[in-house]
Amino acid sequence: MPLIKGAEINKIIELFNKRGVKNYHACQYKDIKTYLQLGGVPSRNLMEKSGLPYTPFDTDNTDRNNEVWDKIFANLSDFGFGFAQGKRNENTAPTPNPYGPILLVFDPQVLSEASDVAICLRSAGGKNYSREGESLSSSEEVDRIFEHTIEEAPTHYAKAYIKYSNALKKEFNNDQAMTPEISCVVQNEKLSFRYLNRILVDAYTIRGQPLIDMVKKLHREYSLNGNVLERRYAEGRREIKQELATLLLQGNMNISEIINNEAISIGLKDWANRLIRGNIVWQYDRFARYLRSGTLLELYRVH
Repeated sequence: MPLIKGAEINKIIELFNKRGVKNYHACQYKDIKTYLQLGGVPSRNLMEKSGLPYTPFDTDNTDRNNEVWDKIFANLSDFGFGFAQGKRNENTAPTPNPYGPILLVFDPQVLSEASDVAICLRSAGGKNYSREGESLSSSEEVDRIFEHTIEEAPTHYAKAYIKYSNALKKEFNNDQAMTPEISCVVQNEKLSFRYLNRILVDAYTIRGQPLIDMVKKLHREYSLNGNVLERRYAEGRREIKQELATLLLQGNMNISEIINNEAISIGLKDWANRLIRGNIVWQYDRFARYLRSGTLLELYRVH
């Protein structure tokens, strides 16, 4: 399939604007400081070459092998919403966004800075991934990833709802379809902050210092667009996140250690047990390591 280029990028931007779709890029506290020094959201390649600090990901070697190390990534939905406000499921539980507690929300016009755009139905970290071979090729194809047509969406917000994995597999006759992901080629390997709409920050406080205050300080220092907002949570979930952060500062704590720790709250144990029932402990392991390395220890060192 051809990649999305030229006039077709403008059609994608128009489609996203009609649907109220934003582009989401989550990062750790360590990484946003590097982004700001570089003047935009960079590729992993640019961060590596700059010599500035960034959070290592499990998929880094795969990204090199899949030839996307120099690409910039974004998503079409907020991966942190499920934990914060999603409906409770007794048989599983979401983690907060593994890529970081700082969510940069961009207007679709940010894609105008790219020379080509790929919108694929799974992550670039997948086995045998081919960016060019798997990208949707037109705005008409991209329109099919949404749950409702623009005319039939029951609410304004519903225009932006993405189909779940099973529906995407059926729609595109693609057994590998999971969650749509955007990757961009940009000449200088960074998307500017020009089209930044807002920053949504997860609630963490380390040594009396709220993460949102540190992000607001950076926002002022670099005169960024948009507002900095703290994420809202359903009852009890903010407390689970904070308790977990306090534990992770002491060291990487696995799910078994959480469940077997008598000092841990009922809410945190319940969440850990649902991760086991959902067979997604690997997602917790990744989330916890990234958060500890990229944000919690970084905040701890500030004071």
